[in-house]
Amino acid sequence: MALINRFEVVNFLDSSRAEEWNPNFRYNIFNLYCRSAAIIMTNGTGKTRLVNALLAILSRKKTLISRTKTFMSPARAHIPPTHIRVELILNKTTT
Repeated sequence: MALINRFEVVNFLDSSRAEEWNPNFRYNIFNLYCRSAAIIMTNGTGKTRLVNALLAILSRKKTLISRTKTFMSPARAHIPPTHIRVELILNKTTT
């Protein structure tokens, strides 16, 4: 079984919706160390959007993918693209 070791989020989710792109997650690495984890942040910081983005990557469900794309950086020359990277590690122990 594969376990999530860490995930990286770059240039994702502008909750201010201002004219100038100002992402909530500029460059964040979340180390889970292949363990159960909880994401604790204040209300309105993007916990649900972040989890939906991870689920979109892992499940490839079209509704989640299209919903996640609306929170990615706009396609402009001076704005770097959004990317979300997930590192999986195979659990080699047998139980």
